Amino acid sequence: MSSIVPRFDLERAKQLLRQGRRPAEVIAAAVRLGDDQLKRSIELFIACDDYAPLKFVGARELGRVRHERAERRAAATREALGDPDILACILRDNVGPSTFAAVSEVCRAWRAVCRSDPTVLRAVALYQGGLTRAKLVHLFAITQNAAKSLPFVAHTRYDGATCYIYSAPAVDALLCNSGMEAWRIRLQARAGSPVGLWPPPPRPPRRAHWQEEARLHAANRARLASRR
Repeated sequence: MSSIVPRFDLERAKQLLRQGRRPAEVIAAAVRLGDDQLKRSIELFIACDDYAPLKFVGARELGRVRHERAERRAAATREALGDPDILACILRDNVGPSTFAAVSEVCRAWRAVCRSDPTVLRAVALYQGGLTRAKLVHLFAITQNAAKSLPFVAHTRYDGATCYIYSAPAVDALLCNSGMEAWRIRLQARAGSPVGLWPPPPRPPRRAHWQEEARLHAANRARLASRR
């Protein structure tokens, strides 16, 4: 403490702290002088970490490490999602028609996976356990007359109308015998029309499309589990 000069103020305290003097020593000097205001000013200066270049360097180093970790995570994600087999595995049994349509618009590589893997398309079509006629027509780009020739099950709605559900037999019939190539040709022919791969209905439902598909998917899984 012999280096602490009698004329001791905040500027001198800052100088000593920057020189590496321990904060406890500098605060103790202010206490011996009996200057409470000086003591509080030194404590506030210490609390703000302005006096410690090493702490700034440590914080900067921590930020750099976190940034590098985020970059590595992003690079690994890009590499994984750039692999067609991994992307197909993620899409299979995990997305419904609306999410499938959105994924196909992300980039050319993702579109190629969506348009080339029949197992992905089949899993998307059966994500909810089946498709209504309207959804089947939109997803597979077929006509209403073509949909009527496929196997389906008729259900009566609560309002008395009839709902036609297409399940695995109809989907397999569309995918067999070069069905994927025919599907791509139909999509290409429809690309010039204002109707997209998955256009919104005239009156949107209360839930988003993907939320409704996820709800029906969970209900279908529960129904299949109850049969075991």
